[in-house]
Amino acid sequence: PNGEIKIGAGALQQFGEGAVFALLPSPAASDKETLGFLRVEKLDALTATLQPIVYQGVPLPQEDALRQSSYARLIDPKLRFSLRVALPVKSDIAESMLKRAVREADGCGKAALVGANDKYHEAARQVLARLTGSKQSGARIEWVQTGRPADLHLLIAENKLWMLPPDGQWLRCGANKTHSIDLKVDPEKLGARLDESFNVIAKATNLLRMANFIGSAGGAAKNKGLDVGATVIKKAGGERVPLDIAALPQLLEGDKIEFVFRNNGTTMLDVTALFLDSEYGISVMYPAPGRMNRIEVGGKVGGNAAGEENLLIELDASTTGTERMMIIAIEAEPQSPMSDFSFLAQAALT
Repeated sequence: PNGEIKIGAGALQQFGEGAVFALLPSPAASDKETLGFLRVEKLDALTATLQPIVYQGVPLPQEDALRQSSYARLIDPKLRFSLRVALPVKSDIAESMLKRAVREADGCGKAALVGANDKYHEAARQVLARLTGSKQSGARIEWVQTGRPADLHLLIAENKLWMLPPDGQWLRCGANKTHSIDLKVDPEKLGARLDESFNVIAKATNLLRMANFIGSAGGAAKNKGLDVGATVIKKAGGERVPLDIAALPQLLEGDKIEFVFRNNGTTMLDVTALFLDSEYGISVMYPAPGRMNRIEVGGKVGGNAAGEENLLIELDASTTGTERMMIIAIEAEPQSPMSDFSFLAQAALT
């Protein structure tokens, strides 16, 4: 209605509301062959509604161009991940938290208590003040006061800026140590490091948010006909134990997880499997670089399937804590381009 066009692509394809597409007669067409432009009015994780617009002096596309088989090329993604960040607690509260951590014997040794006038702490607060008052070019940050619900809680202590998770848990040392940024750097470098960290965290956080939404809305992989099986291979003795993928298992360094994907549906599926680690890194488990990710009806990947490598994850200590798998299954028509979400990968925070 009203010239609207619905496409099978959405926020997972890395564009947002207001994104602009050029309408072209074919994927190989040049920009000079543009038939008009379309803007995203509504979208969810996997679909979007586009509306014809006048753009860059080009008039609305003709109705025939909208009816015929055309190709939409993304030219302005308008993508901005959102992140809710709670400002740091006051210095006296931070010191109380440190004293409590030492009193409760957190195993991290003596706390380096620093007063409110410490030059590194003051420099960090000045950098944060500039960030809260500036126009953001990366992630869309919603700053909230200390103690309010947030995706990230900031804490300045021990000459570091700590980035606490939503539950506010602060681990000063050990394998699950909370991510932090050293404040003993030039303020300009600190600002750039903060901006980079916020963008990495925002991308991973928003991806998980979309995954939760798709699952709760009945869009889970199994509803596409994809059956996912998983087996833990214990480092000690090589014992194979079936894994409930809906549970939160405790695994050890050296353990392996073997996955098997089966297409039990009635259409072909394009499958991407992403591993999201505890340091906000996103790595691609499937497909392997340069390999196709389309699974035929009745087909299987993993578990010594013919012509396929086993889908194995070996756990190491480079990241620890809660880590997740995200499996994206898209129904595919014969001869259609493959939907591969490997481009979502990003390096973990360091």
